[in-house]
Amino acid sequence: MSQEAGGGRGRDGGPRAPRFDEVRSERIAKYQGMNLYIKNLVDEVGDEQLRAEFAPHGTITSAKVMRDGAGKSKGFGFVCYTSPEEATRAVTEMNGRMLMGKPMCAPWPRWRPRRLARRAALSALGAWRSCPCLPVCPML
Repeated sequence: MSQEAGGGRGRDGGPRAPRFDEVRSERIAKYQGMNLYIKNLVDEVGDEQLRAEFAPHGTITSAKVMRDGAGKSKGFGFVCYTSPEEATRAVTEMNGRMLMGKPMCAPWPRWRPRRLARRAALSALGAWRSCPCLPVCPML
């Protein structure tokens, strides 16, 4: 009886399901550059309005405004496109655009390990600022 690379069998005797880390990395790779983080949203903006605002820039697979347990908007959401080109076009066109009297912020997507690497580099320099996106002067 041969075992798979993941090792062992599942409870039902069949092959074991992929591990969480494998599934997570597959999802990251699949949606890399297509899932946009949108912040600075007005509390009244819902999923459908977010989708309608970003729809002219490409085919949207999902649009979601994040809410707390009471149903109140957290002020940010996600819009996922079918291709990285559409997402790039949306970021270029929508960043800083006014929605209900408030400018939306659609920053360029950054992959988490790059952010962590930059934060570690800033810490090594003795940077006193907590935000990794601010310029750091090593003379301070």
